[in-house]
Amino acid sequence: MVFLLFIIIFILLALVFSNIKVEIDNFNFSSETKKHINDKYKIIFKWCVFYKLPILKISITKDKIERLKNKDRIKRQFKNFESKVFSNKRMFNKKMIGAIKKVKLEILNMDLSIKIGTNDAGTTSILVPIIATILSICIKNKIKLKKNYEEIKYIIKPDYSGKNNINVEFSGIFQIKLIHIINIIYILNKKKGVKKIERASNTKPYEYGYE
Repeated sequence: MVFLLFIIIFILLALVFSNIKVEIDNFNFSSETKKHINDKYKIIFKWCVFYKLPILKISITKDKIERLKNKDRIKRQFKNFESKVFSNKRMFNKKMIGAIKKVKLEILNMDLSIKIGTNDAGTTSILVPIIATILSICIKNKIKLKKNYEEIKYIIKPDYSGKNNINVEFSGIFQIKLIHIINIIYILNKKKGVKKIERASNTKPYEYGYE
């Protein structure tokens, strides 16, 4: 009994003091190319207990995503998820925004380059500093930096070619505590239960009785 209790406590501590580390390498997006996203990117998810020990690793590449898309079961699940999102779009957006605000993300490393252009040079010259300012505020105030600023590199560049386009080059390493992910899942699901309770409380006492 004591040994079982010890195991349960150990598992709980491992869950509480664990994080999900996300490594993104060589991700490029271009609105000018037929294939907007490059084929050579790699995304790695690591579940680390006690913030250091990796016990699960999942690697995502373009080829793996294409193979998953061809599986009928995955297609059905994606269609079901898509239909739920569109049928409850307003509620989903509100819940998602609320959940994102509560996320405490730690940056270990980031290298970001964004190039933006419009068909009007004046609009481009105004748009670029606005985006750069918003990005800077998000990094400084909304994201907890794990290391010093030498590890965080980002640049927003204007493109005066006279075309509407955006090009993004990104690599980085992030981590989020598992307890925060559980909290996000809770936020996204709790309103559903609240609505059921509200409907039950609004039911008239004689609604299903005999006259």
